[in-house]
Amino acid sequence: MEAERWLSVLKMARHRSGGVHPYLWGKAEKPPVRSSATAEYIRFCSWLELVRPGAATNIQAPADFLRSKMLDNGAVPYEMVPHTLASVKECPHLVFDSMSTAIAAQACGDEDLLGRSLDFIRWSYNQLPSGEFLPIWYHFELPQSKTPDHWSQQPSCHQSLVAQLELDEFTSSTWGDSVVEDIGNVIESALRSRTATGLFDADRYKPTVPLLPHFITCESILKHLAESGDDDTLRAAANGVRRGVAQLCAADGFGDLVESDGTLTGHRRPRLIATAIRSGLMANTILEEEIVGRDELDKLNASLMDSRFESGAFAGLLPVSSDSRWEEDTLACVAGCMVAFQAHTLLAADDLGADDFRILV
Repeated sequence: MEAERWLSVLKMARHRSGGVHPYLWGKAEKPPVRSSATAEYIRFCSWLELVRPGAATNIQAPADFLRSKMLDNGAVPYEMVPHTLASVKECPHLVFDSMSTAIAAQACGDEDLLGRSLDFIRWSYNQLPSGEFLPIWYHFELPQSKTPDHWSQQPSCHQSLVAQLELDEFTSSTWGDSVVEDIGNVIESALRSRTATGLFDADRYKPTVPLLPHFITCESILKHLAESGDDDTLRAAANGVRRGVAQLCAADGFGDLVESDGTLTGHRRPRLIATAIRSGLMANTILEEEIVGRDELDKLNASLMDSRFESGAFAGLLPVSSDSRWEEDTLACVAGCMVAFQAHTLLAADDLGADDFRILV
């Protein structure tokens, strides 16, 4: 099927070190390497091995790469220069990247990588009031007055990603006896970020609501509470998915920021669209009702397919966004292709009546 083309990024995005590029371009030099992209790669390949044994590439090298770049405190650098693998100047260490690394380590069974990641995550949690994490840590002095210019650099609802960790014996013992209560506090903090329309707002410094962290929050709550969660909280997450999908559908997938008047602005971002499809199917499965209509999911899928590069070296792949031009070169999104393949697999499973999203995501 056409979606098979998206799996080609698994080899194209790998750096010789084992790290992963977040995007692809046509330049002679390689793009930067990012910890988050490497963690997402591990998670995707672990999932792919479940649904299609033998299709994924070796994920030990990416795990070893993250381990090699991890600082003594367990933090991983945001971005590295490809030819030296040195951290980009003034490179921050995001707790969100450490959360992604911990989930990836759990997916591939690497307890050493998981334990070291949890050390930094737990330290970050202890720096702020209950329910929030210190979002960003620098290895150099930074003026305290600096205003974050992106939601990932703020303590906000997207940090509920930590709730996607399986609270197995190792994780619970490493974190400590308070792990269940602490993650519950994180979810409560995320719930307080909801707008009047039911969206989770990750950016307290701007009037717009970014949709990608909104869906990340919804999925995290749904996954964590799927088995025995509070129904009202599950419903809040599911309704958030419904609202986010409706926003995207109304704009034919074009836009990633919800303005204060409810309009969608920005560019078409395939990764966001694919995440919305996955979230919709997850909400439908967990609540055992049609939270998001199949007609809406199919409309988003059509927008996703329409956004592919039509020609050139990246024909069939998905761009970072509808304006993916930087220094006169196209940018193909690695995570977008991986999440889109998941979305297509989930849609096919839904057609067949599959009802266990945990096997698939």
